[in-house]
Amino acid sequence: WSNFGLGGGSVNPLPVEMLEFFAICTSQNIEILWSTASETNSSHFVVEYSLDAVNWNYLGSVRAAGNSNSLLNYKFSSNQKEAAYFRLIQVDFDGKEAIYGPILNPCKDVSKLLTKVYPNPFHQEINLIVDDAQNEFFVIEIFDINGRILERKEFSNQSHVVLSTQNYSEGVYSLRLITHSKTEVFKLIKQ
Repeated sequence: WSNFGLGGGSVNPLPVEMLEFFAICTSQNIEILWSTASETNSSHFVVEYSLDAVNWNYLGSVRAAGNSNSLLNYKFSSNQKEAAYFRLIQVDFDGKEAIYGPILNPCKDVSKLLTKVYPNPFHQEINLIVDDAQNEFFVIEIFDINGRILERKEFSNQSHVVLSTQNYSEGVYSLRLITHSKTEVFKLIKQ
């Protein structure tokens, strides 16, 4: 995946308005990049990596602006090319946290179990075509932009799954597919 955006307003504004979070592969390392439109009470960002999108390890941190109403661009360089996924944790001065991601490591050739997710962007439902799932148990989890799990369903002996998304509001979501041997994460957009 490349990037994502946040939208909408609320009565209690988010401490950080994240515009994008993505990674690029260079010849020397992985550049993990993100941008914020505004920050309130923001202490720092923690970058973590994972091999399976379940167990996370600390990679490093970057000092935040604290308070800002300007566009700010951040960068963290890593040589952790074995990682399959990265995520970002924004930490406030009062210790509250918000999680962004996960995103795929652009330097890693991740073997794909899931062959197709459509449509994306989606409206009322998501279709998944899963390779080699005829005799395999798997779990599908859907997360909102803040990493909160919205839905978790278990399947077995199915290669085509249809998930209703009528109750989801417009925005960016992550879908995680977990099998006994692999975990994959995909970015999805509801319009």
